[in-house]
Amino acid sequence: MHTLFVDGIRNDRPSGGRTCTDLYLASIGDECIYYKQALSIGRKVPLVVLMNLPGAVFSLVNSKYPTIALEFFTRFSFGVFFRVVLAAFKTRARVVYLNHHSVYYFLPFFKLFKCKVIVIAHDSLTVKSRLGCNNFLSGKITSTLERYFLSNADEIFTFSYDDYSFYLECGFNVTKILPVVERPVLERSLVKSSNFRFGLIGNWYRRENKDGAVAFFQEFIERWRLVGDDNIKFVLAGVGSETFFRDYLLPIDPDKVSACVELFGSYRSIDDLRLSGVVAPILSGGGIKLKTLESLTVGLPVFGTEQAYTGLPPECRLGNPFMARDIGELVSLIGVHSQSDSFNRAFCSKDILSAYWRFIDSNRDFG
Repeated sequence: MHTLFVDGIRNDRPSGGRTCTDLYLASIGDECIYYKQALSIGRKVPLVVLMNLPGAVFSLVNSKYPTIALEFFTRFSFGVFFRVVLAAFKTRARVVYLNHHSVYYFLPFFKLFKCKVIVIAHDSLTVKSRLGCNNFLSGKITSTLERYFLSNADEIFTFSYDDYSFYLECGFNVTKILPVVERPVLERSLVKSSNFRFGLIGNWYRRENKDGAVAFFQEFIERWRLVGDDNIKFVLAGVGSETFFRDYLLPIDPDKVSACVELFGSYRSIDDLRLSGVVAPILSGGGIKLKTLESLTVGLPVFGTEQAYTGLPPECRLGNPFMARDIGELVSLIGVHSQSDSFNRAFCSKDILSAYWRFIDSNRDFG
């Protein structure tokens, strides 16, 4: 497969933008595998990924691992442009995926070489503001350029009906709506057996996080039998999680808490947490940074109470089918999915998360 995937997301998120990338890799096909794991498992990667890794530029172009991870910036860089050209030449790419508005300027080059160019359009709020910006000269230029690039794409993939409608109204050729929740085949294999592993994340020295999580577990343990039932697991992660687990969670019920909670400790990025098999983070209280929430909601369903979303912009709250009014409703929400036969069957299948999303889609009126 001769495919070039160009990713220009900035490295100013907890995940370094990689949450978007591994979403998109899944849409290309099961042959694809996330580049970071390629070296450790010794498998050929029939894909070129240009990633944004300032300060850690990898060049892995060789016969064994035909993968590239390059330093990338949102502004135009002739050095980066040259390396992209080199990557296209080395791989003889015939299909090119452009992710993010910052790399659309590569589109004319790839069209010149008769490549099929597919734009993966996301970040609709940013795109809408950019395409509609006429206040300053720079805004007008940006708007004109992006309209030109998008109008010359062979296909545009997006993630929601709202974005789909927006791009159609602009006259762009939107041809596919990708599933919102889908992961690369490697990460699918890391979800252990059929367990549904929730990630309970937070800064555990904050009182509101402690109170919310303790109340959650008290209600959860009271309403669901957890001893001997390994279907539901919670991965506890974040600053102070070891102390919180020992001093606050275990006293609730040592046996039951030990049976359902796995201690992950601190994590450097959301990707670290995901590699533990977590498929749905829970925001248990306040203190969750906006960028963290944005990174989570890109690729995973996020369970949480309204308290966890306090102070965040409306677009981060509206349309989230997993937001509960209170701890009790949150417990019910999790229980509905974890105890359902169709839910368990979905998680035993190969396409774990896409099956789960189909299940959620057909049960919008739950709870």
